[in-house]
Amino acid sequence: MGRGKFRLVISIDRDDPARGDVHQLLSEHLADMYATSTLHGEIKSMRTTASARGRGVATLILRHILDDARARDLERVYLETGTEDYFAPARRLYARNGFTECPPFAGYTLDPNSVFMELPSEEGPAFP
Repeated sequence: MGRGKFRLVISIDRDDPARGDVHQLLSEHLADMYATSTLHGEIKSMRTTASARGRGVATLILRHILDDARARDLERVYLETGTEDYFAPARRLYARNGFTECPPFAGYTLDPNSVFMELPSEEGPAFP
C-alpha cells in the first residue's frame, strides 16, 4: 500500500460475543440507547459487515441489547431504520424479534425514508 494509506480489518468470531472489542462496541451502543431516557431506550445504530451477515451476529447483538434493556426495567425500546431495500434484512430482523411499526418518537418526524419501530417490554423473545 502507498504511503499514508492503511487498511483496518476487524474480525468478530461468532462463537465469542463476549470478547473485549465486541463488549466495548455493545457498551457504546447501550450508552447511546440509554442517554435520553430512563423508561424508554432507542437503538441508535446497529451494523454488521457483509461477511458477518447471515451468521447470526446481528441477532446476538440485538438480543444482548434487549437483555440489557430488560435488566434496566425499560418499558419500551424504539428504533428508526430505512425504507430502502438495503434495510429490508434489518427490518426483518427487528420484526422477528417482536418489533412493530409505530409513529415517530423522541423528536423524529415523518420521513418517507424512515421506518419507526417499537418493542414494548412484554414482547419479544429476549425482552419478556
